[in-house]
Amino acid sequence: MARVMVYAHGDLDGVASASVYLYLLRKSQEDSDVSVNFAEPSTLGKSLGSTLPSEISGGRIAIMDIGLNKRVKGEVLEILRRVAGKAKVEWFDHHVWGEEEISEIKGAGVELYLEKDTCGAGVVARHAFGGLSQDDGLWLLVNAVCSSDLWKWEEPMAPLYYRAFGKRESKMKREMLQLFSEGVIWSDRLTEAVEEYIDLELKGYDSGLRRSKVYRFGDLTASVLVKPEGPPNSSLLAHFLMSRLSTDITAVIKADGSISLRSRGYNVNPLARCLGGGGHPLASGALLKLPFYLKILRPLLPPVHRMLLERFAVSEMAKCLDKEASKAAVH
Repeated sequence: MARVMVYAHGDLDGVASASVYLYLLRKSQEDSDVSVNFAEPSTLGKSLGSTLPSEISGGRIAIMDIGLNKRVKGEVLEILRRVAGKAKVEWFDHHVWGEEEISEIKGAGVELYLEKDTCGAGVVARHAFGGLSQDDGLWLLVNAVCSSDLWKWEEPMAPLYYRAFGKRESKMKREMLQLFSEGVIWSDRLTEAVEEYIDLELKGYDSGLRRSKVYRFGDLTASVLVKPEGPPNSSLLAHFLMSRLSTDITAVIKADGSISLRSRGYNVNPLARCLGGGGHPLASGALLKLPFYLKILRPLLPPVHRMLLERFAVSEMAKCLDKEASKAAVH
């Protein structure tokens, strides 16, 4: 029995990507022992290193909806070079990659499927095991997830999936994975999650608006918020704040240092990459490397932690935007 190790981003698109992959794997009738691991771009190396079995010969390793983070690139490449000769290694993504990164990954023996006109689930649906057939009902899920992930919202089911996932994010990952990988696209459980999420979401918008602050970086205005726990999702909250406060960009920061960047027209991808992350021109993110004192303060003095975390994030953003402005001035 072949081992199949799946590494997917921990958001809705990542869960949908893994679900489509497992669905197609089952339809291919390959006899497999499957393990699904959720990771962030910044933790992919650690996840690979700690979960890959010592014997993977004849198996598969599939990475999806995860970009190649520059902080862990060396570690990831070293691991993939080591296993590529033993197992089939596939990488499905839709984020912004540099030509050097593409060359390095392909040079490590990885089959890279990189397409920017769709979401991660869309890339998997097109290419894994020959892709979904055109009349497969799972396309409804794929199209809805892409509609939310790419912030288009033209599919009626997109807001429902987005909120169902956001209500109980940590628990819903595995529940949705099991449901979708069996070809089922909705359930009563998801309906309950949507209803609960909307009640909490309305309260979260009001709280976020009261707590947010507006900063100016040169000619750029940014609304910044250290997000309290709970709904709404960081992306929804970021766009809400950007609209209500009329800023060029919004930064929503979680207590662990993860930062979601959203924009009306300014390309936030270079800013995210400078902060150690990446993504898309109008929607990117990163995981800030927090000083030790912030990690200590988080459980001890939450209000002080929120205040100092905001200051730290704004300072890091300012440094990166100054670097970007300096590069632009040189050219």
